[in-house]
Amino acid sequence: MSDWRGRIVTDKKIGIKHVELKKTYKQDTLNAFSQILILVALDGWRFKDETPEGEMKYNRIQNATKGLNVRRSMNGPMAATFEQFDEINQAIQEAKLVLENGGKCPN
Repeated sequence: MSDWRGRIVTDKKIGIKHVELKKTYKQDTLNAFSQILILVALDGWRFKDETPEGEMKYNRIQNATKGLNVRRSMNGPMAATFEQFDEINQAIQEAKLVLENGGKCPN
């Protein structure tokens, strides 16, 4: 796997963690780009919205996503090969392992 950017995000207010994965795919034959953002969590996450005043407010509580593990968003349609799709699933599985190991990469 290459060109993936990932980070562990901790919601300090309630102490839950999730992994954010990002990648840009270029489809040469279509001359198109697609950016993908994937959140991986063991048991839900919370969203933050910024108000015009610059303060952070929570518009959804973590209970709204309780039991969910993956959120995937893209800036548009994505044309992918089976290999690219397998790579996305591998990235999700690796993020899950990191979360199960308390935020450390498994050996």
